[in-house]
Amino acid sequence: MKGSSGRGRSEKKTREERRESILDAVEQVLSEGEKLTLDAIARASGVSRVTLYQYFSGKQELLEAATKERGVAIEGLEQPGVEERILLAARQVFSRQGFRAATMEEVAQEAGVGTVTVYRRFTDKAGLIQAFAEHVRPSSASGDLELSTDQDLEETLALFAARVMQTLSHNKDLFRLMLLEAQEIPDVLLELRQKPGRTHSRLASFLEEHQKLGHLEGFSPSEMATAFMGMMFSFSFLRPILEGKSTQDFERSGALLARLFVRGLATSDGLGSIGTQRE
Repeated sequence: MKGSSGRGRSEKKTREERRESILDAVEQVLSEGEKLTLDAIARASGVSRVTLYQYFSGKQELLEAATKERGVAIEGLEQPGVEERILLAARQVFSRQGFRAATMEEVAQEAGVGTVTVYRRFTDKAGLIQAFAEHVRPSSASGDLELSTDQDLEETLALFAARVMQTLSHNKDLFRLMLLEAQEIPDVLLELRQKPGRTHSRLASFLEEHQKLGHLEGFSPSEMATAFMGMMFSFSFLRPILEGKSTQDFERSGALLARLFVRGLATSDGLGSIGTQRE
């Protein structure tokens, strides 16, 4: 028992140290006069971008932490505006009440603004839910990831999966709520499905391009994208039920899902191509 407790403290310390090293990297990048991007911070800290997302939800949160904890002066750092405060408040209210029971008045009170302000920004409750769903959807985390046939298929899918599962993990309660109350927000879901750049559409287009190159079997690209999305959702939502634990190492899990997916759908020529790429 003592050994187990010691390992827990050691793992916790390692995680804390890594977080500190990421904040060190922010200072290092600034001191060297380099542009403050996530790629630059990842290189300076010796970790991947996916690992950064395991400690901070995005660039804004990372820079805010550096400012607050290290006293770093970062020019142009955005402060949460009224709209951001309302969306953060909506998260709290929706998590407690659900979409149907939540009211605009409760969201306004949580955000510390007037109810009129919420209506002025989002028109009505449906508009607020739509903006909120857009705010937390997986594409917000994977949108800057290049999906191109110039990139290795398996490695790209692994990184894509890691990013999406990271978002699902951070917003697990909200995505579960959206699944359970889908019948309450059909118009919102329809609007999201029709938006360009959504996660499923980008993934389907990417798989279709590799299919044209002969790397993947001739299944529907949309069905293949749905299957891969299903694998990511299963790891995020079913794994805690089936295994009693949540995904923590998103890079490793992403690599596993990508390998199972690609090796299962690859043509014989595609497997040879993939093997050559990876060498």
